[in-house]
This record gives sequence, C-alpha cells and structure tokens, in this order.
Amino acid sequence: MADSSVSFLVDKLSSLLKEEVNLEKGVLKDVEYIKDELKHYKAILMEVDSLEHKDLELKDWVQSVRKITEDMEDAIDEYNLCLVDHHQQSKNNVIHKFAFGLKTTKPRHRIATEIQRIKSKVVTVSQERPSITGVGSSSSKRRSPRLDSQGDALLLEEADLVGIEEPKKQLCDLLFKDETNRAVISIYGMGGLGKTTLAKQVYDDPEVKKCFRIHAWVNLSQSFKMEEILKDLAQQLHNVIGKPAPESIGMMKIENLKEFIKNFLQRSKKYLIVLDDVWNMNVWDAVKHALPNNNCGSRVILTTRKKDIALYSRAELGKDFDLEFLPRQQAWSLFCRKTFQGKSCPPHLEEVCRKILKLCGGLPLAIVAISGVLATREISNIEDWNMVCRCFGSEIERNDILKVMNKV
Repeated sequence: MADSSVSFLVDKLSSLLKEEVNLEKGVLKDVEYIKDELKHYKAILMEVDSLEHKDLELKDWVQSVRKITEDMEDAIDEYNLCLVDHHQQSKNNVIHKFAFGLKTTKPRHRIATEIQRIKSKVVTVSQERPSITGVGSSSSKRRSPRLDSQGDALLLEEADLVGIEEPKKQLCDLLFKDETNRAVISIYGMGGLGKTTLAKQVYDDPEVKKCFRIHAWVNLSQSFKMEEILKDLAQQLHNVIGKPAPESIGMMKIENLKEFIKNFLQRSKKYLIVLDDVWNMNVWDAVKHALPNNNCGSRVILTTRKKDIALYSRAELGKDFDLEFLPRQQAWSLFCRKTFQGKSCPPHLEEVCRKILKLCGGLPLAIVAISGVLATREISNIEDWNMVCRCFGSEIERNDILKVMNKV
C-alpha cells in the first residue's frame, strides 16, 4: 500500500531531523517541508486505497507520490553511507573530523541538490493533487480544519468557493488576452480574503495549463531568502519540461540564478509564474529581472496584502484585482456549507450562528476556521454554541481577527 511506504519515509525523515545531520540549514528546511507534505499525502492515500474505482488522473498522482518516496529514501540512504566511516572513528578526533568534512563535501552537496530537486517535485505534486470527493475529510462529525493563514486555498475545496466565478473569469480573460507583451496581474486584499484561493483556481485550470506549458508557483513570505526562491523557481521550470535541473544550480549565487532563469524563459514559449504572498517591493524588484518580456504573451500573477506593491508591480503592463469581503448572503452560504456539511442551519441555532457570522466580518478564512470549530459541536447543545460565540467575540475585541484565527 502506498500509504505504508509514505509512513516509513516520514519516520526516516523525523529521525534525520532529530539527529541534526550535517546538512546546510536551507536543506534541513526542505526536509522539514517534505516531511510535512508527506504526512498530508498519507491521509489522502489511506482514503484512495479504500476507493473501488480510481481514474487515470488519480493513479498518475499516486504514482508521482511513490516516485518522490523512492527518490527521498535513496537520498537519505546515500547520506547515511557517508556517515558510516565517521561514526566508526573517535568523536574526539579533531583531525579526523576535519578530514571527514573535506571528504564528504561533494557528496553532501550532491545530496543537498537532490533534496532541493525533490522538494520542487513535492511542490508541483501538491499543486496538482486531483480533487477527490471525501478525501481528507472524516466520516465522523468531530473534525478539525487545517488552518494556514497564508495558504487559505488549502481550506477551500472548489465546491465550497463562493463568489469566485466572476473574478476567476476576469483573471482568465486577462491571461488569454491577445497581447504579446509580458503582463503582471496583481491580486490585492487583506489576509484571509482568498487571494491564494483565486490564484490557485486559475493556475490549476486545465485551459490555463494548456495555454501556458511553462508554469511555476512560488510561495513567498515576510522572511524570504531570494537565493532559495530563485533556486526553487529554476527547479520547477525544469520539472515542468521533464528534465533534471543542472547540479550547478545548487552552487549559483543570486545574479547567476537570475541570468539562468532569464535565459531559460527567453528560449521558451509563453510562461506563467505565480508569486504568492509578496510582502516587500524588493522581492518584485529582484525577481522581475529574471522574468523576461519574450513577446510571447507571458504572464505573472502576484498576490499581496499591500496596495502599494500591487500598484507598483503592475506599473509596467498589467492590472490589479481588489478582493472584497463576502456579501452577507454569500457569507451565510459558505458558513452553512462548512458548518453543517451543506445542509441548512437548524432553526434553533440560526440566531447564534448569525451572531458568529457577523463577527467574521465577511472574511472567508475566518468563516471557514470558525465553521470547523462549530462542526465539532453537538447540534442539540445550544449553550455550547452560545459559549463559542461569547469566547470568539471576546477574542476579537482584544485582537486582530487574523491573530484570533491562528488560535482557533
């Protein structure tokens, strides 16, 4: 079974991290990322194994997970072989330690490069995960949502998205617009409004993938490291054409990486790059020089919480989307879908539910998060629901709503 091999690998990765192995700091972060994603895969694969019929897309996805598992096991085994001689010698032998460091520099670099390549594959596989009815959810009524203030797209399945159809259509129209210049499209709004959700729905659209054969999704943050961002982008671009990235990428500095990516994209046809959650103008200033105007109708989608970044990034050629809060009826529709699994709200709970929804202020992420809490409550116990309302309201009075969401 696929999930058993994933479980075995997760255990090996946990051991690798606990031993504080002699890998570069960035590589340890990659290992941690891969481990966390594999844990999520395990839950999905357990559901997949129980399905009687698996379509071709699902079978391909499972095969991709198996390949990642095998590649990562090989990388770990190779590293462990490098450690054998070291552990057989005295730990207090300073000369031996120095010699060991010199002897294993190339192997460690090779393994680091391989782990970066695998991480890039994991990112791609996570983005291309097929939609499976029932997968990732529990048949039990007591369930908890997965909350990630940056990646709110992971919280919303396509069937749960409310009011996204028109923005998605507008965004797709801009992507397909008969304009040869590279254009930048900025999606702007406060955290939790669904910027990533909108961008992901467009990025995953089959027609978009068909139009933009060369594509990549780059996750950013406030504490970005430009070198890691560019290496990840270079790895993804090679993965999408089915070729391994040159080992030299692992050794390149920022300017070399920009030039490498620029030359790759210059030779390609039209491309689509998504830069998700840009906090700093310096990020766009640094990345844009690696994204050439190859006069093929290439596009860049950028999501940000900052209006000035949205305006600045699309100043050359582009457009910005200002996402707004959900209208009352759409907010209620989303709330009921997530809280009552698509059923209508019981009459005796409607008053308290309306109060709770009002506290969310039309913020999709807040609605999804609090709905996950309410879905674990007994419908018959109205006092329990009133208690959630009081506690939620009290927290919001003292804190910003997004900080409250991280506690839910």
